[in-house]
Amino acid sequence: MNKAPHLIMSGLAMSMLVNAHASLTGQWGGDRANLTIDAKGAQIEMDCAHGSFAAPLKLDRTGRFTGAGVLVTHRPGPSRIDAPDPHHTAVYSGKLTGSTLMLSIKVAGEATPQQFRLVKDARVKLHRCL
Repeated sequence: MNKAPHLIMSGLAMSMLVNAHASLTGQWGGDRANLTIDAKGAQIEMDCAHGSFAAPLKLDRTGRFTGAGVLVTHRPGPSRIDAPDPHHTAVYSGKLTGSTLMLSIKVAGEATPQQFRLVKDARVKLHRCL
C-alpha cells in the first residue's frame, strides 16, 4: 500500500491546524508598510497613510482573517488643523502562510484594494508624503 497520499494529506491537515492556532501578534513589515498586531487589534503605518482596526484578529482554519477598520490618508506637507486628513472606512483581510502575511486593505468607494506582502518580525523604513 502506498503511504505517500496519506502522508501528504496528514501534512496538509497539520499545516491547516497550525495556521488556525498561529498567532498574528507582533510586528510585520514589508512593501512600504509596518503592521503591529496585539490582542486588541492592529495598527498599520504606510508612507502616506495609517490605519487601524480595533478587534482581535482570529485566523480561520485556512489561515485567513477579516476585520473592519479605518484608513487615514495623508497629504503632502504639514497637516493643517483646519483641514484634517481624510478618514475612510476599510476592510482589512489577509492570509497567513508560514511567516508571510498577505494583507489586503479595501477602502470604501475604491475599486481596487491595496495589497501588501508582510514578513513576521520585520520592520521597514517609511518615506513620508512630501
